[in-house]
Amino acid sequence: MLYVVFILALAGFIALAAWGFDKYSTLGYVSSIVGLLGAIIFGIVVVFSTIAVINENVYSDALYEKYTARREALEWRLEQDYTDNDNNLGATELYEEIQEYNETLASAKANRANPWLKVFAGEYVDRLEPIELK
Repeated sequence: MLYVVFILALAGFIALAAWGFDKYSTLGYVSSIVGLLGAIIFGIVVVFSTIAVINENVYSDALYEKYTARREALEWRLEQDYTDNDNNLGATELYEEIQEYNETLASAKANRANPWLKVFAGEYVDRLEPIELK
C-alpha cells in the first residue's frame, strides 16, 4: 500500500509540474518548481522501493533458505551444550544471537501483517518460526 502511495505521489508531482509549465505567472513557476522537486524526490524513493520489493520477492526462496540454515545452526549450537563452562561467555553470545534472530523475525512478521508494509516483506517470512528457549 505504501508503495502505491509513493507511485501516486510521484504521478501527482509530475502532474503539478506539467500544470505549472502552462501557466505564465508566479503560481505557475512555484508549482512547476515544487512539482519538479517532488518528482525528483519521489522518483528516487520509488526507485529504491522498487529495488527493495524486487529483492524481497524475487529472492524469496534464497532468503528463506538463508534464515532456515541460520535457525538450524543456532538450534544445533543450543542442543550441543558447548556453552556450559565456568564463565558462560559462550551461552551469553549464543543467547544474544538467538535473540537477534527472533527479533528480526518478529519485525519481519509485523511488517508482513501490516497492509502498508506487506509488499516490502517477502512471503518466506510466513514460513519461518522463532527459536524457543527452554
